[in-house]
Amino acid sequence: MHFSEAYHGPSNPGGGGDGSRLFDVYFNGVALMKEFDIFKEAGGANRALRKEFHGLKPNALGKLVFAFQPIRNYPCVNAIEIIPE
Repeated sequence: MHFSEAYHGPSNPGGGGDGSRLFDVYFNGVALMKEFDIFKEAGGANRALRKEFHGLKPNALGKLVFAFQPIRNYPCVNAIEIIPE
C-alpha cells in the first residue's frame, strides 16, 4: 500500500501533524494496522510511505477485501499494489 499525507501538516490546508488522521486497516476482517498515522510514520507531510504485507490470501470467494476504519478524520490510501508471491 502506498500512502502520503497531503492534507494534514503545518504547510498543508488541514494544518495539524501527528494524530491528525488515524485509522485502522483490515484485510478479510483481520487487522493489518491499528491507529495508523501516515504523517507520523512518514516523518511529515507530503512524503511517500510504502507498507508491505506478505502471505495475504483471498477469501472463500477469491476476493481480497480491504477495509479502512476511521478513528480521527477520514482514512486515506493513495494506491494498493498487488504482487503475486
